[in-house]
Amino acid sequence: MLFSEDFVTENHIEQIHKHNKKAIVWTVNSPDSMKKYLDSAVDGIITDRVNDILRLKRKKLDIRSDKDLVYDLLESSLLDKSNS
Repeated sequence: MLFSEDFVTENHIEQIHKHNKKAIVWTVNSPDSMKKYLDSAVDGIITDRVNDILRLKRKKLDIRSDKDLVYDLLESSLLDKSNS
């Protein structure tokens, strides 16, 4: 389900996940909103400022634990294989 960043709440995201659906937020362009949604349970973020969000995501990944980094790499690898 797509939500404008002005209207989505953590409760909305929880309810969507309970129905096995994905929650995607749009259009997230401010650095504060990017940080907020990168740290939330949303499944996707739509933005006009891709370079900015990638920079923030890289920064976030740099401070994550080794376990989290390995998990992300494995998950990404599995997704790549399932899309082939």
